Amino acid sequence: MFIRRCAAKASDLRMRTRPGGGVKVCVFVSAVLTGMCAFAQEIDATQVSSDVGYGYESQTSPLIRLSPQGELISLDGVQRQGGPSFYLGLQTFTNWKLGESWGLTLAADFNQKKSPSASDLDFGILSIQPSLHRTLGSESVGLGANLQRIDIAGQVFREVRGAQVTWTHSETSGNLWMAIADLSSNKHREDSSDLDSSTTSLTLQRHVAQPIAGLEGLDITAFVSRERNERGITELSYSSAMVSSSVQWRWQDLTLSTGISLQQLRFDDTAFPDEPQRVDRAVGLEISAQHEISSRTTLRVEFSEVRNVSSLALYDNTFQQFAVKLHTTW
Repeated sequence: MFIRRCAAKASDLRMRTRPGGGVKVCVFVSAVLTGMCAFAQEIDATQVSSDVGYGYESQTSPLIRLSPQGELISLDGVQRQGGPSFYLGLQTFTNWKLGESWGLTLAADFNQKKSPSASDLDFGILSIQPSLHRTLGSESVGLGANLQRIDIAGQVFREVRGAQVTWTHSETSGNLWMAIADLSSNKHREDSSDLDSSTTSLTLQRHVAQPIAGLEGLDITAFVSRERNERGITELSYSSAMVSSSVQWRWQDLTLSTGISLQQLRFDDTAFPDEPQRVDRAVGLEISAQHEISSRTTLRVEFSEVRNVSSLALYDNTFQQFAVKLHTTW
């Protein structure tokens, strides 16, 4: 049961994890990109930023019990978990020129959420992504590695090793198309090794600058993935599809944003013999407002909610989060 709950939690957080031969591919890609750093002619741009914040989050789910016969029994009421949290984020991005059209980038992202009252809410992720890319006019194609470590409740939950191919098309109007194909392997600590899996995914993104009068930007994302459990546990293998959209606009000195996302996960099987195949459907809402304090500092207030409805009531849940964050560019 613990393993299945971890799998559900990972899915609810929409952790993009990826597939099979990803480890060998990633090692090769990382070695090539690391070696090429020595041949970089100059550093074209380096960006470093940080986020610090404070907020509150809660998660509710129905009261479900398992009978001695293995049947799910619904009880009246809900169970709640929540509390305040502190946030810390560090991001860095460096680009090296390798000639007229070639370049090498290194992106690193660290995010940590710590709850003083409920350690189960602690969450951390470290991501490192080196990439080699070539630009031809308005097109750019890249090959890179994706290295991640995900911590839940103060313990290592998942380590991701993968490779990705990217394509970008830029327009003079500021509009942008981007596609990302991922191939990765997901490993877990020994007591959760049943969750080891491989994932393939494809992401398509579209950004439109000033789509209509009064709007500063429109972003649309479509995402499909297939996660296969490496132990052959079919109730932990699933296909996922998601579409999301957000708009940004200005009001006085504020930059406002609102977004919505729809996601479906269809599992290959169910862990309970008399229950239907597990299918989860989630709807997410995000609202934010930010104010520029200086050219380097921005204050941001954000609210998000995700409601997940499953064919198995055990996995129904509602997640809400409110936070105030200070973003600084160094």
